[in-house]
Amino acid sequence: MTFFIFAGYYIGLTIILASGFKEFSRFYSLPLRVVSFLVAIFYIFQYKRNNVKIRIPDFLISFLFLFYIIKVLYTENSVVQFKLLRSWYEYIFYFLLFNYGIYLFFRNIDVKKHLSTIVNTLLFSGFLLGIVVILFYKEFLFASEIGRFGSNIENNEEVVLSPLAIAYSGALNVSLLVSIFFQKFKKYSFILKIYYITNFLLSMFLFVLGSTRGAFIVVILAILLFIYAQKGMKKVKYIFYIIPIVPLFFLYLNYTESSLLERLTNTVESQDSSGRDVLWSDALYEFGLHPIFGGKIEVSGIYPHNILLEILMGMGIVGFVLFIFFVIISMKSVKLNNMSIYIYIIFVNGFFQYMFSGALYASIILFFAMGLFNGYKYGK
Repeated sequence: MTFFIFAGYYIGLTIILASGFKEFSRFYSLPLRVVSFLVAIFYIFQYKRNNVKIRIPDFLISFLFLFYIIKVLYTENSVVQFKLLRSWYEYIFYFLLFNYGIYLFFRNIDVKKHLSTIVNTLLFSGFLLGIVVILFYKEFLFASEIGRFGSNIENNEEVVLSPLAIAYSGALNVSLLVSIFFQKFKKYSFILKIYYITNFLLSMFLFVLGSTRGAFIVVILAILLFIYAQKGMKKVKYIFYIIPIVPLFFLYLNYTESSLLERLTNTVESQDSSGRDVLWSDALYEFGLHPIFGGKIEVSGIYPHNILLEILMGMGIVGFVLFIFFVIISMKSVKLNNMSIYIYIIFVNGFFQYMFSGALYASIILFFAMGLFNGYKYGK
């Protein structure tokens, strides 16, 4: 289950796209998520049916899902002529398969017992994605200046994996590996050290290849969170470790000819937001028209690329309160320490990824993290 949460899923998609079978991608994506959902339901009924206790976060996510279904139907049948980006039933099934089912599965396992396996599975899937990207796109990667992955490939949407998927997959691995390097690296065997170092280099390659500003913010926040979790002088020690890494990182960006630095500079100097400011403005306007229960789940012909604005726009203050309480209560149950830091890092990756890209109905990393929080505390 964990392997296909994020990077593992994109391994299969990369192979399909690079092989020129884009039209078959749906026959990979949807069945995979359906099988994952059925596995979650089977596990709950087979092993947990006599030991399931419904808790506040479970009520909150259930109410959020039901409210979302109502708003999808409202948007589809709105008296104002409006066409959704997808068929109305896809939003419901995507939320069920990507969010609700993933939450239910991890909320019902003993995460504290299996956390190390979960983290290592995520890292291994990211490691394999790096290898697959190099193997299947080597002619594009090494033929000329890259800039941002896919930008120099004609009709790239037909053959190339999204730069966002590549960057955020790399960012998730880099974030987790930073914690491993600082906490446990000395304890590992020589072979494992080589594996983790290679994994880190491949993940950094994916991270800069995607040249995504949101992924850069995610990595910075994850590192700051790790430092915050330390006690006493360890905070100072890790800050001194990280300071010399900063110039090395920018040298790496320059060496790889990634466009990430250029895109960051453009954001600061010209407030470039890749059109998101228009989407955010439209979302806020829709929220202003319907502040209590929200209006349509989409405006401008697409989701607003910000999960909080999307919830406010589509479900108003009611949906926003349900979501915020769901997140806070789930996180409050787990104290931040050197073990749970990995769940918090996954949460940071998920939450801030969906603050800049992606839609609520497919926020799989965020709801994966929520399941981990609740499974860590209650999943025994």
